[in-house]
Amino acid sequence: YNFKITHRVETLNRVVDTLSRKSNLRKEGYKELYNALLKIIPNSSLKYN
Repeated sequence: YNFKITHRVETLNRVVDTLSRKSNLRKEGYKELYNALLKIIPNSSLKYN
């Protein structure tokens, strides 16, 4: 897969914005979840694991 991450204004993206603001993802376990989904590669881009 090739993912392209783009910014969308909050008013155009309410459902995803609501999910991204879930309080349980802000806790300590968030970094573990983030690392499980995306990997930072040396050229500062992200790769899906």
